[in-house]
Amino acid sequence: AKKELLDSLCPGDIAVLNRDDGFLNRFRKRRLKIYYFSIKRDSDFKAYNIRKERPGWSFEVNNRPYMLKSDAYHDIYNAIGAIAIGSLFNMPPSRIRQALGNYAGLDKRMKTCVINEIRFIDDTYNSSPDAVIAAINVFKGLQCVGSKIAVLGDMMELGKFSALEHRKI
Repeated sequence: AKKELLDSLCPGDIAVLNRDDGFLNRFRKRRLKIYYFSIKRDSDFKAYNIRKERPGWSFEVNNRPYMLKSDAYHDIYNAIGAIAIGSLFNMPPSRIRQALGNYAGLDKRMKTCVINEIRFIDDTYNSSPDAVIAAINVFKGLQCVGSKIAVLGDMMELGKFSALEHRKI
């Protein structure tokens, strides 16, 4: 699906791609203006000095500090992509910083609630292998007293890869 989106772009169009994504890192299309963002590899918009804070992550991109209110490390990638797009559209860094500071996440995407001193994380939005792995990584990193229990459902719309991807998880 990512390739289909990219194939629909015309010469001169802009693509903002995750350099750390193995598939997107290999994508090339002539006469397309590509900007990359990343955490691990060199790119136009690279996050560094990443630190776990309460309530989320602090990091820098192009010598500017940002804060993201999310327990999910993978949300930093979404934030860098947003920073890149905002920057390309000449948004002031202060406005981008403010928008990221107001980030609240989507319903059923890593939403946390506490009931009777038990913390629940609802990540039941239509899932994919990458999303399940990211959620498990967040889950593994959570500090708690007592047990941690993960309840996983099916990942839909995987077609012929469904059995393989479920076994991998």
